[in-house]
Amino acid sequence: MTAASPEQPAAEPEYYILSLKYSVGASCVVLLWWRPKNSGYTMFLEAAGRYTHSEVTGKPGYYNDGEATLAIPCHEVEALAHRAVDVDHKYALIKLAPLARVQR
Repeated sequence: MTAASPEQPAAEPEYYILSLKYSVGASCVVLLWWRPKNSGYTMFLEAAGRYTHSEVTGKPGYYNDGEATLAIPCHEVEALAHRAVDVDHKYALIKLAPLARVQR
């Protein structure tokens, strides 16, 4: 990691917002992240919003209350994330079916 030069200030830390309200529960199989600009939820990290430190600390009860929402640094989430295919999802099965026929 390199230090910021005097001409370039250090970038403000960014956070993904995890929806604990909709992700945690007995039937939960996916994590739901806030989309950009507070515009709903997504299970795809690539579609999740990146919220600045100023945004999160400016409204901690909204973005990081510990009960319904949790702000997690983007670099920590990205270090732990891995891609997976949900083969139980009908759309995934439809997309994979032609491939299965070709390989036979």
